[in-house]
Amino acid sequence: MEDFCQELKGLKVLLRDDIERLRQYINKKFPHYDKTKKAQILINSIKSILDQHMIGLPPQYKGIIRDKLLKEVLISKSDGLFMYDIFEASVSLEKEDANLSKHICTWVNKHISSPISILPEFESKNLELKSASNIYELKEFKDIKISSSTGLTLKKAIEMKQLRIALFIALITISAGGLYGPLIKYFSPPQIAVEEPIVYLYPHLPSNFYYKEIDTAKLKAYLNTRNSILSQEPYYSAIIETSKEFELNPLILFAIAGHEQGFVPIDHPSALKIANNPFNVFHSWQSYNTNIIDSSRIAARTIINLSKDRPEEMNPFQWINRKYAEDENWWKGINSIYNRLEKEVE
Repeated sequence: MEDFCQELKGLKVLLRDDIERLRQYINKKFPHYDKTKKAQILINSIKSILDQHMIGLPPQYKGIIRDKLLKEVLISKSDGLFMYDIFEASVSLEKEDANLSKHICTWVNKHISSPISILPEFESKNLELKSASNIYELKEFKDIKISSSTGLTLKKAIEMKQLRIALFIALITISAGGLYGPLIKYFSPPQIAVEEPIVYLYPHLPSNFYYKEIDTAKLKAYLNTRNSILSQEPYYSAIIETSKEFELNPLILFAIAGHEQGFVPIDHPSALKIANNPFNVFHSWQSYNTNIIDSSRIAARTIINLSKDRPEEMNPFQWINRKYAEDENWWKGINSIYNRLEKEVE
Protein backbone atom coordinates (compact mmCIF):
# COMPACT_ATOMS: atom_id res chain seq x y z
CA MET A 1 0.00 0.00 0.00
CA GLU A 2 1.24 3.50 -0.85
CA ASP A 3 3.13 5.41 1.83
CA PHE A 4 0.74 8.34 1.93
CA CYS A 5 -2.23 5.97 2.32
CA GLN A 6 -0.54 4.34 5.31
CA GLU A 7 -0.03 7.76 6.85
CA LEU A 8 -3.68 8.66 6.39
CA LYS A 9 -4.70 5.35 7.90
CA GLY A 10 -2.80 6.26 11.05
CA LEU A 11 -4.57 9.59 11.52
CA LYS A 12 -7.76 9.24 13.51
CA VAL A 13 -10.89 11.28 12.94
CA LEU A 14 -13.39 9.69 15.29
CA LEU A 15 -12.99 6.47 17.25
CA ARG A 16 -15.75 4.40 18.81
CA ASP A 17 -14.50 5.45 22.25
CA ASP A 18 -14.83 9.10 21.19
CA ILE A 19 -18.48 8.56 20.28
CA GLU A 20 -19.12 6.88 23.63
CA ARG A 21 -17.53 9.82 25.44
CA LEU A 22 -19.69 12.23 23.45
CA ARG A 23 -22.78 10.20 24.31
CA GLN A 24 -21.93 10.23 28.03
CA TYR A 25 -21.21 13.96 27.94
CA ILE A 26 -24.57 14.66 26.28
CA ASN A 27 -26.41 12.51 28.82
CA LYS A 28 -24.74 14.44 31.61
CA LYS A 29 -25.26 17.88 30.08
CA PHE A 30 -28.83 17.35 28.92
CA PRO A 31 -30.48 14.96 31.40
CA HIS A 32 -33.91 16.49 30.73
CA TYR A 33 -33.73 15.88 26.95
CA ASP A 34 -35.47 12.89 25.41
CA LYS A 35 -33.60 10.32 23.30
CA THR A 36 -34.45 12.07 20.05
CA LYS A 37 -32.96 15.39 21.12
CA LYS A 38 -29.89 13.68 22.53
CA ALA A 39 -29.42 11.84 19.25
CA GLN A 40 -29.74 15.13 17.38
CA ILE A 41 -26.95 16.67 19.42
CA LEU A 42 -24.75 13.59 19.06
CA ILE A 43 -25.13 13.38 15.30
CA ASN A 44 -24.63 17.12 14.91
CA SER A 45 -21.42 16.85 16.96
CA ILE A 46 -20.19 13.98 14.77
CA LYS A 47 -20.97 15.97 11.62
CA SER A 48 -19.11 18.98 13.01
CA ILE A 49 -16.03 16.83 13.73
CA LEU A 50 -16.12 15.43 10.18
CA ASP A 51 -16.47 18.91 8.70
CA GLN A 52 -13.38 20.09 10.56
CA HIS A 53 -11.35 17.24 9.10
CA MET A 54 -12.61 17.94 5.57
CA ILE A 55 -11.43 21.55 5.42
CA GLY A 56 -9.72 21.97 2.06
CA LEU A 57 -12.03 19.67 0.11
CA PRO A 58 -14.52 21.28 -2.32
CA PRO A 59 -17.46 22.68 -0.28
CA GLN A 60 -20.01 21.43 -2.82
CA TYR A 61 -18.97 17.82 -2.20
CA LYS A 62 -18.53 17.87 1.57
CA GLY A 63 -22.15 16.95 2.25
CA ILE A 64 -21.93 13.97 -0.10
CA ILE A 65 -18.64 12.82 1.41
CA ARG A 66 -19.96 13.25 4.95
CA ASP A 67 -23.07 11.19 4.18
CA LYS A 68 -20.90 8.45 2.68
CA LEU A 69 -18.80 8.36 5.82
CA LEU A 70 -21.81 8.22 8.11
CA LYS A 71 -23.91 5.74 6.17
CA GLU A 72 -21.27 3.52 4.56
CA VAL A 73 -18.17 3.68 6.74
CA LEU A 74 -18.75 4.58 10.39
CA ILE A 75 -21.50 2.02 10.89
CA SER A 76 -19.41 -0.75 9.31
CA LYS A 77 -16.04 -0.18 10.96
CA SER A 78 -15.36 -1.57 14.39
CA ASP A 79 -12.57 0.86 15.23
CA GLY A 80 -13.92 4.15 13.88
CA LEU A 81 -13.04 6.69 11.20
CA PHE A 82 -9.59 7.70 9.97
CA MET A 83 -8.32 10.26 7.46
CA TYR A 84 -7.95 7.50 4.88
CA ASP A 85 -11.70 6.93 5.03
CA ILE A 86 -12.23 10.55 4.02
CA PHE A 87 -9.72 10.12 1.19
CA GLU A 88 -11.41 6.93 0.04
CA ALA A 89 -14.86 8.53 0.08
CA SER A 90 -13.53 11.54 -1.84
CA VAL A 91 -11.88 9.63 -4.68
CA SER A 92 -14.95 7.42 -5.05
CA LEU A 93 -17.01 10.42 -6.18
CA GLU A 94 -17.96 10.07 -9.84
CA LYS A 95 -17.96 13.76 -10.70
CA GLU A 96 -17.07 15.54 -13.94
CA ASP A 97 -14.96 18.12 -12.15
CA ALA A 98 -11.51 18.99 -13.46
CA ASN A 99 -10.48 20.47 -10.11
CA LEU A 100 -11.68 17.66 -7.86
CA SER A 101 -8.46 15.64 -8.01
CA LYS A 102 -6.40 18.79 -7.37
CA HIS A 103 -8.44 19.61 -4.27
CA ILE A 104 -8.09 16.06 -3.01
CA CYS A 105 -4.34 16.17 -3.55
CA THR A 106 -4.06 19.52 -1.74
CA TRP A 107 -6.09 18.13 1.15
CA VAL A 108 -3.91 15.02 1.32
CA ASN A 109 -0.74 17.13 1.42
CA LYS A 110 -1.94 18.90 4.56
CA HIS A 111 -1.81 15.64 6.44
CA ILE A 112 1.23 13.72 5.16
CA SER A 113 4.97 14.12 5.56
CA SER A 114 6.02 13.62 1.90
CA PRO A 115 3.85 15.76 -0.42
CA ILE A 116 2.31 14.29 -3.55
CA SER A 117 1.61 16.21 -6.76
CA ILE A 118 -0.74 16.19 -9.73
CA LEU A 119 0.58 16.49 -13.27
CA PRO A 120 -1.48 18.92 -15.42
CA GLU A 121 -1.57 16.66 -18.49
CA PHE A 122 -3.93 14.23 -16.78
CA GLU A 123 -7.66 14.69 -17.33
CA SER A 124 -10.13 15.30 -14.52
CA LYS A 125 -10.76 11.62 -13.92
CA ASN A 126 -7.07 10.77 -13.89
CA LEU A 127 -5.06 11.37 -10.78
CA GLU A 128 -1.30 10.93 -10.80
CA LEU A 129 0.23 10.98 -7.36
CA LYS A 130 3.95 10.81 -6.80
CA SER A 131 6.12 10.63 -3.71
CA ALA A 132 9.89 10.67 -3.28
CA SER A 133 10.34 7.07 -4.36
CA ASN A 134 7.33 6.08 -6.46
CA ILE A 135 4.74 7.39 -8.90
CA TYR A 136 1.19 6.20 -8.38
CA GLU A 137 -1.35 6.50 -11.16
CA LEU A 138 -5.02 6.32 -10.24
CA LYS A 139 -6.83 6.17 -13.58
CA GLU A 140 -10.59 6.12 -13.05
CA PHE A 141 -11.72 7.02 -9.53
CA LYS A 142 -14.24 4.20 -9.51
CA ASP A 143 -11.55 1.69 -10.53
CA ILE A 144 -8.84 2.66 -8.06
CA LYS A 145 -6.96 -0.41 -6.85
CA ILE A 146 -6.88 -0.54 -3.07
CA SER A 147 -5.10 -3.90 -2.91
CA SER A 148 -2.27 -4.66 -5.31
CA SER A 149 -2.15 -8.31 -4.19
CA THR A 150 -5.80 -9.10 -4.97
CA GLY A 151 -6.60 -6.54 -7.64
CA LEU A 152 -9.59 -5.43 -5.54
CA THR A 153 -10.98 -2.10 -6.73
CA LEU A 154 -12.63 0.59 -4.64
CA LYS A 155 -15.93 0.22 -6.49
CA LYS A 156 -16.01 -3.51 -5.80
CA ALA A 157 -15.02 -2.98 -2.19
CA ILE A 158 -17.87 -0.55 -1.66
CA GLU A 159 -20.32 -3.03 -3.19
CA MET A 160 -19.02 -5.76 -0.87
CA LYS A 161 -19.23 -3.42 2.06
CA GLN A 162 -23.01 -3.23 1.76
CA LEU A 163 -23.26 -6.78 3.08
CA ARG A 164 -21.11 -5.88 6.08
CA ILE A 165 -23.33 -2.88 6.79
CA ALA A 166 -26.48 -5.00 6.76
CA LEU A 167 -24.93 -7.59 9.09
CA PHE A 168 -23.60 -4.91 11.44
CA ILE A 169 -26.99 -3.21 11.68
CA ALA A 170 -28.72 -6.54 12.25
CA LEU A 171 -26.43 -7.30 15.19
CA ILE A 172 -27.08 -3.93 16.82
CA THR A 173 -30.81 -4.19 16.23
CA ILE A 174 -30.92 -7.60 17.92
CA SER A 175 -29.03 -6.16 20.88
CA ALA A 176 -31.54 -3.45 21.79
CA GLY A 177 -29.33 -2.03 24.49
CA GLY A 178 -26.33 -1.72 22.19
CA LEU A 179 -24.05 1.28 22.48
CA TYR A 180 -24.96 2.76 19.13
CA GLY A 181 -28.63 1.79 19.03
CA PRO A 182 -29.90 5.42 19.10
CA LEU A 183 -27.90 6.19 15.94
CA ILE A 184 -29.46 3.40 13.85
CA LYS A 185 -32.26 5.59 12.51
CA TYR A 186 -29.71 7.92 10.92
CA PHE A 187 -27.03 5.53 9.77
CA SER A 188 -29.20 2.67 8.53
CA PRO A 189 -29.95 2.29 4.80
CA PRO A 190 -33.59 3.18 3.92
CA GLN A 191 -34.64 -0.46 3.46
CA ILE A 192 -33.58 -1.30 7.02
CA ALA A 193 -34.38 1.87 8.96
CA VAL A 194 -37.76 1.99 10.69
CA GLU A 195 -37.64 5.66 11.63
CA GLU A 196 -37.32 8.85 9.64
CA PRO A 197 -33.91 10.59 9.62
CA ILE A 198 -33.48 13.25 12.27
CA VAL A 199 -34.61 16.75 11.27
CA TYR A 200 -32.77 19.61 12.93
CA LEU A 201 -34.75 22.60 14.16
CA TYR A 202 -32.00 24.91 12.90
CA PRO A 203 -29.74 22.68 10.77
CA HIS A 204 -27.69 25.66 9.58
CA LEU A 205 -26.30 26.45 13.03
CA PRO A 206 -22.80 25.29 14.04
CA SER A 207 -22.83 22.66 16.79
CA ASN A 208 -21.61 25.01 19.53
CA PHE A 209 -24.60 27.31 18.89
CA TYR A 210 -27.11 24.67 20.03
CA TYR A 211 -28.61 25.00 23.48
CA LYS A 212 -26.77 23.42 26.38
CA GLU A 213 -27.16 23.47 30.13
CA ILE A 214 -24.94 26.04 31.83
CA ASP A 215 -23.50 25.84 35.34
CA THR A 216 -25.57 28.64 36.88
CA ALA A 217 -23.34 29.07 39.92
CA LYS A 218 -20.21 29.50 37.80
CA LEU A 219 -21.83 31.84 35.27
CA LYS A 220 -23.39 34.03 37.97
CA ALA A 221 -20.09 34.10 39.82
CA TYR A 222 -18.36 35.44 36.71
CA LEU A 223 -21.13 37.96 36.05
CA ASN A 224 -20.75 39.18 39.63
CA THR A 225 -17.04 39.80 39.04
CA ARG A 226 -18.22 42.17 36.31
CA ASN A 227 -20.73 43.74 38.71
CA SER A 228 -23.42 42.74 36.23
CA ILE A 229 -27.11 43.21 36.84
CA LEU A 230 -27.68 40.29 34.47
CA SER A 231 -26.79 37.88 37.27
CA GLN A 232 -29.97 39.02 39.01
CA GLU A 233 -33.63 38.39 38.33
CA PRO A 234 -35.57 38.68 36.15
CA TYR A 235 -32.69 39.15 33.71
CA TYR A 236 -30.71 35.96 34.22
CA SER A 237 -33.69 33.60 34.05
CA ALA A 238 -35.18 35.49 31.10
CA ILE A 239 -32.04 34.99 29.00
CA ILE A 240 -31.78 31.32 29.98
CA GLU A 241 -35.47 30.63 29.24
CA THR A 242 -35.25 32.41 25.89
CA SER A 243 -32.23 30.30 25.02
CA LYS A 244 -34.19 27.15 25.81
CA GLU A 245 -37.14 28.39 23.77
CA PHE A 246 -34.98 28.97 20.69
CA GLU A 247 -32.59 26.06 21.44
CA LEU A 248 -29.69 28.50 21.35
CA ASN A 249 -26.55 28.40 23.49
CA PRO A 250 -27.22 31.00 26.25
CA LEU A 251 -23.54 31.98 26.34
CA ILE A 252 -24.04 33.60 22.94
CA LEU A 253 -26.66 36.00 24.29
CA PHE A 254 -24.56 36.75 27.37
CA ALA A 255 -21.50 37.32 25.16
CA ILE A 256 -23.39 39.85 23.03
CA ALA A 257 -24.63 41.63 26.15
CA GLY A 258 -21.08 41.61 27.47
CA HIS A 259 -19.72 43.19 24.33
CA GLU A 260 -22.55 45.65 23.72
CA GLN A 261 -23.00 46.86 27.29
CA GLY A 262 -20.17 45.46 29.38
CA PHE A 263 -22.64 43.03 30.98
CA VAL A 264 -24.60 46.09 32.26
CA PRO A 265 -22.80 47.19 35.47
CA ILE A 266 -25.35 47.48 38.26
CA ASP A 267 -23.98 50.86 39.33
CA HIS A 268 -24.58 52.43 35.90
CA PRO A 269 -27.10 55.31 36.22
CA SER A 270 -29.27 53.76 33.50
CA ALA A 271 -28.70 50.10 34.43
CA LEU A 272 -32.39 49.23 34.76
CA LYS A 273 -33.15 50.65 31.31
CA ILE A 274 -30.09 49.16 29.62
CA ALA A 275 -30.95 45.74 31.10
CA ASN A 276 -34.22 45.81 29.17
CA ASN A 277 -32.21 45.61 25.94
CA PRO A 278 -28.55 44.79 26.65
CA PHE A 279 -28.19 43.37 23.11
CA ASN A 280 -28.96 46.72 21.46
CA VAL A 281 -31.53 45.16 19.15
CA PHE A 282 -33.12 47.71 16.81
CA HIS A 283 -30.04 49.93 17.07
CA SER A 284 -29.83 50.61 20.82
CA TRP A 285 -31.46 50.37 24.24
CA GLN A 286 -32.31 54.08 24.00
CA SER A 287 -34.32 53.71 20.79
CA TYR A 288 -35.89 50.36 21.68
CA ASN A 289 -36.67 49.76 25.35
CA THR A 290 -39.27 47.19 26.25
CA ASN A 291 -38.19 44.32 28.54
CA ILE A 292 -35.52 41.65 28.74
CA ILE A 293 -37.81 38.85 27.53
CA ASP A 294 -38.79 40.72 24.37
CA SER A 295 -35.27 41.91 23.51
CA SER A 296 -33.65 38.52 24.19
CA ARG A 297 -36.18 36.84 21.90
CA ILE A 298 -35.44 39.33 19.15
CA ALA A 299 -31.70 38.85 19.63
CA ALA A 300 -32.01 35.04 19.54
CA ARG A 301 -34.17 35.11 16.43
CA THR A 302 -31.76 37.53 14.74
CA ILE A 303 -28.73 35.33 15.51
CA ILE A 304 -30.46 32.25 14.12
CA ASN A 305 -31.61 34.01 10.95
CA LEU A 306 -28.27 35.70 10.27
CA SER A 307 -26.47 32.37 10.65
CA LYS A 308 -28.06 31.02 7.46
CA ASP A 309 -25.93 30.34 4.37
CA ARG A 310 -22.66 30.70 6.29
CA PRO A 311 -19.58 29.50 4.37
CA GLU A 312 -18.24 26.46 6.23
CA GLU A 313 -14.81 27.91 6.87
CA MET A 314 -16.03 31.30 8.19
CA ASN A 315 -16.28 32.08 11.90
CA PRO A 316 -20.01 32.08 12.82
CA PHE A 317 -19.75 35.39 14.68
CA GLN A 318 -17.98 36.99 11.74
CA TRP A 319 -20.80 35.88 9.44
CA ILE A 320 -23.42 37.36 11.79
CA ASN A 321 -21.38 40.57 12.01
CA ARG A 322 -22.20 41.54 8.42
CA LYS A 323 -25.73 42.58 9.42
CA TYR A 324 -25.83 42.67 13.21
CA ALA A 325 -23.34 45.52 13.67
CA GLU A 326 -21.78 48.28 11.59
CA ASP A 327 -18.37 47.78 13.20
CA GLU A 328 -16.63 45.13 11.06
CA ASN A 329 -14.55 44.06 14.07
CA TRP A 330 -17.62 43.53 16.28
CA TRP A 331 -17.34 39.75 15.91
CA LYS A 332 -13.84 39.65 17.36
CA GLY A 333 -15.06 41.07 20.66
CA ILE A 334 -18.03 38.70 20.76
CA ASN A 335 -15.85 35.72 19.92
CA SER A 336 -13.36 36.61 22.65
CA ILE A 337 -16.04 37.05 25.31
CA TYR A 338 -17.80 33.87 24.27
CA ASN A 339 -14.55 31.88 24.59
CA ARG A 340 -13.97 33.41 28.02
CA LEU A 341 -17.47 32.44 29.15
CA GLU A 342 -16.93 28.90 27.91
CA LYS A 343 -13.85 28.60 30.11
CA GLU A 344 -15.59 30.16 33.09
CA VAL A 345 -18.44 27.65 33.11
CA GLU A 346 -16.37 24.52 32.42
